[in-house]
Amino acid sequence: MVIDHHDPQDVLDPMFSDVRPVGAAATLFVEYLQSGCFLEMEATNPNHVQVATALMHGLHSETDGFIHAGKAEFGAAAFLSAFVEHALLERVMCVKKSRGTMDTIQASLAKRVIRGGLSVAGVGFVRWGDRDSVPQAADFLLTEDNVQTAIVYGLFQGSDGREFISGSLRTNNATLGVDSYLKRALGCDTRGKPYGGGRSRAGGFEIDLGFLSTARSDRSIREAKWVLYDHEIRKKIFLEAGLDETLDGGEAVNGHPAES
Repeated sequence: MVIDHHDPQDVLDPMFSDVRPVGAAATLFVEYLQSGCFLEMEATNPNHVQVATALMHGLHSETDGFIHAGKAEFGAAAFLSAFVEHALLERVMCVKKSRGTMDTIQASLAKRVIRGGLSVAGVGFVRWGDRDSVPQAADFLLTEDNVQTAIVYGLFQGSDGREFISGSLRTNNATLGVDSYLKRALGCDTRGKPYGGGRSRAGGFEIDLGFLSTARSDRSIREAKWVLYDHEIRKKIFLEAGLDETLDGGEAVNGHPAES
């Protein structure tokens, strides 16, 4: 079963699919609740309150605080407002960033390369427990002046020893087709599955390193591999955007203006 608002990737063949171009996946779930066919919401039922609060958070986060919300999202929020626990929602919205997240954001600032409104940062090794820090770093880089699109990626290793590059894209460029851009820039694996994809304003990618995965103890080898991966991914990203990552015209590189 697939219920989402992302562009179809033609990878799954679900028994049931509801994919529509709304502002948030939560909007679709709220529509189901509004229909009354699956559940009659009750403000006195704590489980219903938690569901409504979670969906309200989903609406808020996926529409950038309702900035990019449409009529459907505002209607969904109006319906949920009768069941939301506002104190719980406030606690969820105000969760403090972990040290790992702050380290990733710091690394993205130090290593970012900016060209033509595109900010790209490879942050190196990221702990599996801090995997959510990469999209948060992309969100942060997007707030910089004159940046319309931010891409942050890092190297992860799962509990099974599998290594992979995972990245996030955030943009406020309404003309950028995020899904097609990432697919063209990064290509597909041997099975024809795209490494990346997305929707309006956001996207992500994951590149499995396969047999090139290295044991945790071989740090020097992993660091050498990262230099290569970082260079190749950054080059592909800028090339697809029609930009040159080399110094030119005094734009910022690694967070500092280029010397003339």
